[in-house]
Amino acid sequence: MDINLREKLNGIFGYFLAGIFFLGFIILYVGLDGNLLLVGIGTLILLPFIIWFLILNIKEKKIDTEKKAEIQKLKKYGEKVIVNLENIKIDSNSWKQEVRKTSRYEDKVSYVDINYNLIEMKIPYRSEFINYSLHIDMETTKLKIHFAIKRETILYVDLKDKNKNYLDLEFLN
Repeated sequence: MDINLREKLNGIFGYFLAGIFFLGFIILYVGLDGNLLLVGIGTLILLPFIIWFLILNIKEKKIDTEKKAEIQKLKKYGEKVIVNLENIKIDSNSWKQEVRKTSRYEDKVSYVDINYNLIEMKIPYRSEFINYSLHIDMETTKLKIHFAIKRETILYVDLKDKNKNYLDLEFLN
């Protein structure tokens, strides 16, 4: 099947599901005036969406817990590599993005600061290098100050697979 056709069908399916969701919501809302049959029909239509939402929420929490457990395992058993933060090159791009909030009575325009800081490092590990790249959404000056104060941090590397690693930047939080 053509990838473009698959994307189109996926988009149509998404709109179809959104339509069913809103139909169920409208039926439920109309039934709240005292029509128990419409409340039941609306609830039955919305029930699969509620179950799907709960399953997604549980999966996300499980993934988050697994990530935290993996980080703790790396911190406990992984090899520690000291990373100097003083001379790290930071490629930064900052801009103000317009955010428009419209309502029935007014149209508010505000601006949000967007900071895109890309850090790419070659960290020496044994007789090789670990290429590490990350994006940090923080004002560049503040980021440089944090790095200057901290001076160094630790890269935790799995003993069996150097590609499984964790750079400790918790001091930025």
